[in-house]
Amino acid sequence: TPMMQYFETWGRSIDLEFFTSTGTDEAAQRADAVSILAEKPFAVINFDTMGLDFLEADLAKGKVMTFGYATSPNEAEALAPYRWGGNDPQAALVNSAEVIGKQLAGKKAEYAGSDEVKGQDRKFGLVSIDDIFDVPLFKSELAKYDAKLATEATYPANGSTFGDPTVSAQQAPSIVGRMKAAGVTTVVMLTDVAMNKAMMEQASDQDWFPEWFITGSAYYDFQPFTSTYPVDQASHMF
Repeated sequence: TPMMQYFETWGRSIDLEFFTSTGTDEAAQRADAVSILAEKPFAVINFDTMGLDFLEADLAKGKVMTFGYATSPNEAEALAPYRWGGNDPQAALVNSAEVIGKQLAGKKAEYAGSDEVKGQDRKFGLVSIDDIFDVPLFKSELAKYDAKLATEATYPANGSTFGDPTVSAQQAPSIVGRMKAAGVTTVVMLTDVAMNKAMMEQASDQDWFPEWFITGSAYYDFQPFTSTYPVDQASHMF
């Protein structure tokens, strides 16, 4: 009610009802979707942060506007205009390339955390989620400013803010090793919370303290998330 002085509802009133998920398996999600659709809602917000993909997809297919925190852009696009999720990843990508090209490229890695990295000419390494980010577009945007990547790595994830801790723990050692071997001073993160945490832990294990460049993708710089990252690495995020 206090918010209604700021938002226009064009004569509609808001009737908010809560539905508790009966389970995360496919059968439970599909049954829940049937129950929710029977209520003929105007919109559904899924607060389950790890995602209920079958539920959301069935609601969107039923032409009910559905928002989910774990919905990837690709999932949203596949069921547009009824399924919605996080921010546009390509916008974060293009904006980041411009910041890197105009403000960081050709300068020293002043925010790095060790003598081996701090003060060196910046070399950029990109870590991104498979099939979510348009990496060729990122490279072409960097090229406008005569900037380029020293190396890059991708990993599988659903594109949600939280990511997959198991996959991240498996992938992070080789990703960090590749970045370090390439002389990267600045890691460009088109990533998620789980991968950021795993990479930083691995970087500390490998005695490597680079700059961590926040792209604005997936809200992973939200303070409750960053507080879970290793302090000796997160202190070099910007």
